[in-house]
Amino acid sequence: MSWIKDLLLPSGLIMLLLLLSSVLLFLPRWRRIAYLAIASATSFYLVFSSGWTSSLLLSPLEYRYESLQQPGNYPDVENIVVLTAYVADDPLMPLSSRFNSNSLFRIVEAHNIYKACERCRIIVSGTARYVELMHEQLLALGIPGTDLLTDPIDGHTVDSAESLAWKLESKQFFLVTSAGHMVRSMGVFRKQGFRPVPAPTDYLMPKDFTRASIMPTAQHLMFTDLAVNEYLGILWYRMTGKIESL
Repeated sequence: MSWIKDLLLPSGLIMLLLLLSSVLLFLPRWRRIAYLAIASATSFYLVFSSGWTSSLLLSPLEYRYESLQQPGNYPDVENIVVLTAYVADDPLMPLSSRFNSNSLFRIVEAHNIYKACERCRIIVSGTARYVELMHEQLLALGIPGTDLLTDPIDGHTVDSAESLAWKLESKQFFLVTSAGHMVRSMGVFRKQGFRPVPAPTDYLMPKDFTRASIMPTAQHLMFTDLAVNEYLGILWYRMTGKIESL
């Protein structure tokens, strides 16, 4: 049912309005509605593809938790949980090129925290194939295999939280994911009784929306879609009792 969620995103709504207008234009009695749909689609694009809009929507998510500056301030933490993001399943590409920016930032942040943590191990959790390739990249960066664990799942963030329950020896751990995804991730893990220490990375927009470009771009529309997707995910998890009250 992910297609329903996709249609609820700003880009999905714009597409629906344009498709509707393209049909109604051929029906004389409905042309006024077609023009209204075109005007609405244009207005939605101008608003939702502005950097100001994407920053206003993303900033409350990305800056809800501070970045992890001093891992050494948590001497009892022994685990670094890094959630997977998209990885291209193309063996003809060099390993470093198979990660999108989300997954690459998470790998680098997990690596940096490991270097600053005297006795930590890294647990990569998420889609099985992504877990395998992110594990491979961490090995290539010099992380010993003895300090790397994998947690392949067939599901989403909530499934990672449930799957990791038996692997985490303590309830406190560093949680590495994209800043925009951190609010939902923290709520899910806390629901399972854990006390994760947030380590957000992969920031997309400035905290002050006025520092973003007001001009509409496709990239800003994508960031707006990401923000709306997170809000929809949080809402759904709240409705199904899978997330702690935020």
